Amino acid sequence: TGVQTCALPILPDGIPGFTNMYLWEPVDDAFEGKPRDGDFDATIIQHEYSHGLSNRYVGGGGLGSLGTTQSGAMGEGWGDWYAMNHLYREGLTRTAVVAAYVGDKHRGIRNWNYDENPLTYGDYGYDLTGPEVHADGEMWTATLWEMRTRILKAVGGDQRKASDIAEHIVTDAMPLSPQTPSMLDMRDAIVKAAEVRYGKKYLDQVWTTFANRGMGVSAKTKGETDTEPKPGFDVPGKAGNGRITFKAVNASTGKPVKDIRVLGGEFEARATPVATTNRAGIAKAAFVKGTHSLTFQAPGFGIQHETLRVTGDRVVRVALRPNVLSSQTGAKVLKTTSEQAATPASSILDDTEATSWRTADAGTAYNDGKDASVVVKLGKSSSIDTLGVSVYKPTTAPRFAAAKQVKVETSTDGKRWTVAKVAKFSFAGPRPTAPDLALQTLRLAKPVDRKSTRLNSSH
Repeated sequence: TGVQTCALPILPDGIPGFTNMYLWEPVDDAFEGKPRDGDFDATIIQHEYSHGLSNRYVGGGGLGSLGTTQSGAMGEGWGDWYAMNHLYREGLTRTAVVAAYVGDKHRGIRNWNYDENPLTYGDYGYDLTGPEVHADGEMWTATLWEMRTRILKAVGGDQRKASDIAEHIVTDAMPLSPQTPSMLDMRDAIVKAAEVRYGKKYLDQVWTTFANRGMGVSAKTKGETDTEPKPGFDVPGKAGNGRITFKAVNASTGKPVKDIRVLGGEFEARATPVATTNRAGIAKAAFVKGTHSLTFQAPGFGIQHETLRVTGDRVVRVALRPNVLSSQTGAKVLKTTSEQAATPASSILDDTEATSWRTADAGTAYNDGKDASVVVKLGKSSSIDTLGVSVYKPTTAPRFAAAKQVKVETSTDGKRWTVAKVAKFSFAGPRPTAPDLALQTLRLAKPVDRKSTRLNSSH
């Protein structure tokens, strides 16, 4: 009993395969859903059976062909995708959710409903656990699902036809790839499979999907075990792309800002940039025409999200507001109720979600729900109108240890405090997910001039 994992052994052709199905039961600090029998969820059964296909067909099959990093993630991703593709084709579902019976009805046991999944190749290792085949497999499923959606539109909304075309392309690609492929190896195999079976008919849909998901023509990886691949958001040729020149400036001074990471997508921690600004504040990258979510991050400027619309070549001015709660701008921790040596309170001042403040272990679960606080003195008195609050946990912390509420107070003298904003974090069962805990950007009703800030967190 316990949390079910993928249970089909990696067996080569010639050896009969088998699968084990389990009961899902609550496990403290890992999975707090209701007891469920996985045999009653078609997506789970089809996910497991799909391992039997991918393990034996990718690169000709063989022991360990999908057993490690990017290939292992694709193995999990194919399992989800084949299940949803079949259920949609048969009219048995219209919800892009895996294991809704076992987990949350809206997103199942994954981080997102696949119709809402924002992941790109540069997000590899984004999850609260760091690189992990199920979490990173979601970016592969989301890519294939977007490709299917684009094909669906191209064939006028015919679900059965779109399903058959997408499944032919995805399945035909498997023996065209090497063993233990990277996601870019499999991208190339899918492009070739689409071309061999359908000519150029669906190549636009295929390439646009991969470009949107950061696996465009300029994407790079060191190989199958690479957990920091460099994303690329462009399609072959110049006509389908816009060459974007980012010009990053300090919104307060107008001066160029160097070392700004330009990230494709919504995540910052452990994400890999598509470009980084130079001393002149300039970074360049090509993007397929359309709309892209971008994240900008740098020491002293924190994390800022923007939407980029690409219709052709252009210069994009990015005005970045200084982060006054940064050690780079002079902020210092004056005191805290508690901290661990590896995760000190000063971690809230380093402009990244990759690290965080964690209270010391008091011998009870999550310190028995007691509040914790930290007082920060700003580098100088500042006018504050926006707060960025995140409880994104480091990979070493328990998933359930994240705070559910952070109250931000400000002061002019460090003695009298005024509540500026309360950030509330919640999650649907069976466990907190990465999007639940990620950065919230909160606007104050009116700006306040303050010298100090106090954060009070509670579980």
